[in-house]
Amino acid sequence: MLTEVNLLNYKCFKKQSFQISNINLFFGLNGRGKSSLLQAILLMSQSVTETDSLKELLISSCLLKLGNFDDIKSSDSSSLENIKFGFKTDVDKINDFEFEYIRNENELGKGFLHSFELNGDKSSEELISDSNSSDGIISDKNTSINYKDDSRILKIFKNVHYVSADRMGPRLYVDRYGVGSTDKTGIRGENSINVLSSNKDTLNPVFFIEDEKPENLTGLCQQWLSYIFNGANIEINKKGESVLALKINPKKDDNLYKSVNVGFGYSYILSIVITCLIAKEGDIIIFENPEAHLHPKAQSRLTHLFTRLASNKVQLFIESHSEHILNGLRVAIADKNNKIEKDMVSSYFFGEDFKVDKLDIDNKGFVGNWPKDFFDQMEIDNSLIFNYSR
Repeated sequence: MLTEVNLLNYKCFKKQSFQISNINLFFGLNGRGKSSLLQAILLMSQSVTETDSLKELLISSCLLKLGNFDDIKSSDSSSLENIKFGFKTDVDKINDFEFEYIRNENELGKGFLHSFELNGDKSSEELISDSNSSDGIISDKNTSINYKDDSRILKIFKNVHYVSADRMGPRLYVDRYGVGSTDKTGIRGENSINVLSSNKDTLNPVFFIEDEKPENLTGLCQQWLSYIFNGANIEINKKGESVLALKINPKKDDNLYKSVNVGFGYSYILSIVITCLIAKEGDIIIFENPEAHLHPKAQSRLTHLFTRLASNKVQLFIESHSEHILNGLRVAIADKNNKIEKDMVSSYFFGEDFKVDKLDIDNKGFVGNWPKDFFDQMEIDNSLIFNYSR
């Protein structure tokens, strides 16, 4: 599990450190760096996914398309300063590591490894850029540098699930074939129905919420949708040989309807729920605005699924604008019947002037430091209503 993220000369951050936990929440004003933090992890992940290495930082690839190297370099940094991503982990023998990337004139859509540091052992003095190499490989004066392509480091970034805010809603049907692996729902949730159709029957008991064990992933997903929405029945209808259709009932009876004729929230949350249920120990999950299109009660109940992830040793990162997501986890901390303790939840608020505050949540769920603009608009509006009504 990652325990700390350090960003230097990257996007809006000249220098910023984040202490992170099992569940990590990022709230705040628009355009103040919440997404940038998550994108740092995703940049590393898509680089590992595409090249099985971190010698190249792919800026526009399978998970993100952020432009070129200059687009992600802090405007407050000098031409002599490079982008650095530093991490600390609880993985044996890789307590902390840092990658420094430089701009390459020939391939602006990539950053190239300039130096690598593992547990304080830095290799930058020995590294030079091989100007004769068309692919920009980093080498030392005598032999090709290999920062060991440490499989433990690569594994951290290989096992990343990402569901963006721009995810798919209800669809009449989806292609049954040609989607590739069903290990992930996809960044827009585009593979969700295919994942359910695969009828995965290896289920983790940590996610069971009823006495009766579900037969497969579809059954377990139905249990959670029913819990979150106070009722749900789902079925994958195999229309012919080439397409699949999701049918839903917002009640618990046997009538089923095309997903386009049922509330938008059922389909929009589908990829969120499935991703949680299929994640394995050691995986990282990144969700953007999981609360979208959900009633406040459903948002709060969704956090109960998130707490199960912590029990399954899956690390969760959430960008959100929902006080119900925060409060649901505060309740989980305060409830002694839960296995969630305050140290398992880290929450940050991104405010004016790009100031980042870590919230102090105690073991009773109370927030000790309440930053300005942090979920205070209801009180402000109520005060204005009172004043205007006098």
